Amino acid sequence: MRVFATLYTAALVFLTSAALSGTTGKIAGTVRDASTGEPLPSVNVVVEGTLLGAATNPDGFYAIINVPPGRYKVTAALVGYKSTSVVDVRVEIDQTTDLNIRIGEEAIAGEEVTIVARRPVVQRDVAA
Repeated sequence: MRVFATLYTAALVFLTSAALSGTTGKIAGTVRDASTGEPLPSVNVVVEGTLLGAATNPDGFYAIINVPPGRYKVTAALVGYKSTSVVDVRVEIDQTTDLNIRIGEEAIAGEEVTIVARRPVVQRDVAA
């Protein structure tokens, strides 16, 4: 009976560990300014074709977890900077893919807006 209990326990541990083993990977790295090398906070890093993504912390670090294995296009975007994409990013089960990205500045050009203020004929706060 003791041998049966030992075999049962060993089989249970083996099957539980196999069932709970990882089926996804992780993408992590830093985003830096291309010209200065400074880390950039609040950059949106997105795995294209999925709903997965993350924003960088004040040190420019990000981590995207639970990424199914495969090859992806990863895009980093921040206002005032060019969106930069890295293609063929390979994610493997239970592995962390290191992906450090450098993005360059971009001037934001907008249209000129002219606002004309008109004064009403009757002023409500003046007594007649």
